[in-house]
Amino acid sequence: MTYTDKKFLLRCIFTRLSLTRRAIYTIFTFSHLTYNKRSLVATLCRDDTNWDNTTLMDIRKRLEECTEITPFQRRVYMEVLNIPPGTTITYGELAQRIGCRSAQAVGQALKRNPFAPEVPCHRVVATGGLIGGYFGKREGEMIERKRKLLEKEREGL
Repeated sequence: MTYTDKKFLLRCIFTRLSLTRRAIYTIFTFSHLTYNKRSLVATLCRDDTNWDNTTLMDIRKRLEECTEITPFQRRVYMEVLNIPPGTTITYGELAQRIGCRSAQAVGQALKRNPFAPEVPCHRVVATGGLIGGYFGKREGEMIERKRKLLEKEREGL
């Protein structure tokens, strides 16, 4: 299976079914594909991935129907969908919007976001303009990806 085939298969699985990254990783493990978790997550988060077949209503519906996320995560992800492209808010602001007192809890929910980049967790940053985390990482390739996604959205305005 070529890289393009894997990418296509990932997009089909990710956009058509409400599966978590863990579930997708399990599928790839049992299908004997040589795809480790890091490269799987990196592929899902590529900024050149085209998600044009999914509308905001489809995403909201999938969030409502998903049984793999907690009610708290659902509230966080639904509110993240309200952040306009090219803008950012802090973890604390997001926590306030959903009636939570813990910015850290919001960060943990975003760290486990199985719908990224459709649910744009990259638009949530740390207090003081710091970039914050992305997929549980605070430095390296994933942070650069978050930075690029934000820059790309700002350029598109």
